[in-house]
Amino acid sequence: MGVIASCSVCVRERSELREQSFLRESGEPWAWLYVGDDAEVSVYGRPAAMRRLGAAVIAAADAADRLASEFEHVDGAAPAAA
Repeated sequence: MGVIASCSVCVRERSELREQSFLRESGEPWAWLYVGDDAEVSVYGRPAAMRRLGAAVIAAADAADRLASEFEHVDGAAPAAA
């Protein structure tokens, strides 16, 4: 099955993040996260799925920090180009 839609969301340090939770009619808990001042985007799912998403977001942020740190280390050690 091919990709039907693709979505990118830029979250800035000042982006509003609002969470909401509720129980479905079945009694199953669900969590929602609204991103943006006007809730431009929302992410929702079962608590375990939301935790998995959160862990992946943290892992991606950590990888970006490591990349920046490695670049600074290499860039700082390299002689300046003439």
